[in-house]
Amino acid sequence: MADEPFCRTCGNSRVVYDREQGKDVPCVECSASSDKDVFNGAVKAYFEVRQAIHELYKNTGIGVGSIRCPICKGTLDWSVQKKRNHIHAKCRTPNCLTFME
Repeated sequence: MADEPFCRTCGNSRVVYDREQGKDVPCVECSASSDKDVFNGAVKAYFEVRQAIHELYKNTGIGVGSIRCPICKGTLDWSVQKKRNHIHAKCRTPNCLTFME
């Protein structure tokens, strides 16, 4: 098995290291009470990040940067493709938020 982190509660490989708490926190599946909560949390984080990136890009015109990840409080790198305004974002924490639109 690789050195990939795992959830100590269920054994899932999607554990997240919370920098504020200074420890691993349970994976999304363990910490949510239902699949609906997991989905709603992911959608909320996506829209928070998307809005923050859109505002930064609109106000500065800079198409690349880093912001705080709303899930693990780590660093989320982002870029905007200037021609079509496509957003690419990826948290530096393994198995955390990643998206492209």
